[in-house]
Amino acid sequence: SGGGAALPFLLRAGAPVAPSGTAWTPAAPNAAIPETYAGLSSTITVPGPGAPIQDLDLRIDQLAHGWLGDLRVYLSHDGGPRRALAVHPGRGEMRGGTLAGMVFDDHAGAPFASLAVGTAPVTGRYRPLAALEAFEGETTAGTWTLTVVDDWDGSTGTLGGWSLGFSTRSTGCEDNSAVAATGAAAAVGATAATIGGTVDAAGAATEYRIVWGETDAYGSSTPVVSAGAVRGAAARTTALTGLAPETTYHFRVEALRFGELASAGEDRTFTTTAVPPPPDPEPTPDPDPDPAPVSPEPVTPDPTPATPDPKPVAPDPVPVTPPTTNQPTDAGPRAPAGGAGGTGTTGGGSTGAATGGSGSGWLADPEITITPRPAALAFASSAKTVRVTGGKVTLRLTAPASARGTLTLRAGARTLGTARFTGRAASTTAVTVKLTASGRAALRKARGHKLAVTARATAAGRTATWKFTLRG
Repeated sequence: SGGGAALPFLLRAGAPVAPSGTAWTPAAPNAAIPETYAGLSSTITVPGPGAPIQDLDLRIDQLAHGWLGDLRVYLSHDGGPRRALAVHPGRGEMRGGTLAGMVFDDHAGAPFASLAVGTAPVTGRYRPLAALEAFEGETTAGTWTLTVVDDWDGSTGTLGGWSLGFSTRSTGCEDNSAVAATGAAAAVGATAATIGGTVDAAGAATEYRIVWGETDAYGSSTPVVSAGAVRGAAARTTALTGLAPETTYHFRVEALRFGELASAGEDRTFTTTAVPPPPDPEPTPDPDPDPAPVSPEPVTPDPTPATPDPKPVAPDPVPVTPPTTNQPTDAGPRAPAGGAGGTGTTGGGSTGAATGGSGSGWLADPEITITPRPAALAFASSAKTVRVTGGKVTLRLTAPASARGTLTLRAGARTLGTARFTGRAASTTAVTVKLTASGRAALRKARGHKLAVTARATAAGRTATWKFTLRG
């Protein structure tokens, strides 16, 4: 009809959502970004006759890359000139991460090029390098091409989906894109934790899931559940059980439309605690020092008169030299209790014998049992520099025999890699840690290919740390 009727709508590539009555062709989601100057091209075809554009926004629903600063992003229409939306953001130093629901908008407050190092993952609205108003006045119909170029070697990524928002009125574009956000883990124990975040369905039917695993490739997922069509962020959580103690897990919340990924929250991690050691056993009580008397068995008397035992004498603390045989004494020397008998002279010159019992004559030491202390947890090297070989680092440590533990390498807040180990008796344990893709990229980008690293080992309730320089 005439009179300049308004027609706001949103087209999405990678998630099949379109306004009623509009035919369109989505781009293939999760396409790999090659490390070539040609890059990856993804298209959206809008059927004619279309309408004049008065405002245009472009949303990156999902783009994950090992080093975002390597990328250049362009938009073109019907084979016309390409407009540079971003060129090596963060002056080429934006680290690996994800653009998840990030919108290029001429009316945003901050330019995308101003983002500093380490701000990924990126959400919200930012001004593109070249204004999208260059397309205003053109018709919405035709083929729109988004080109992503990675002209640096070493890091790779994928384009999951993107959207175009048009408006034929000056009040701006309508955006009904779902938004997922990941929150912090809670109730973390040795084998359980609660993870989740929020999902904003933005007024359209949306589903969600929560994924997790020991790497940022995840591998485990909750069932896909409906998030409804409400507007505003709603909490979505799940309780995990059966986790491994002292292990780092990655997780995030994902929103879906028609079974396709529409938005992904930030990748977050948590580390399960150690299993509490079992309680010490109750001490074994000493035997009763005064046992109940036992009735002696009857003894047949010996017809030969027994020589009475000498009076017991406590043993001297040091040996005493007995007197010589020609030294007159009133009685013979006393034998130590339980010792061999001594011979002495009586006053009348006759000899008398003193007979001692069997034994050494000294009290035996009580038996003492010494329990060896378990081996300590410690690194077996104090080197200041460790070299990476084939993307892996091997460290040696001593650990209690058969104790299971975890070794984690960190550079600041970044986890470079994690490995498990089992302590070995009477020897050191070699633990090999494979660096993650982001860890290898961080080492490659570091000055001189060197990173200050802290190694942290935990096992059997013990912790050991070692700081050194990791060299590529």
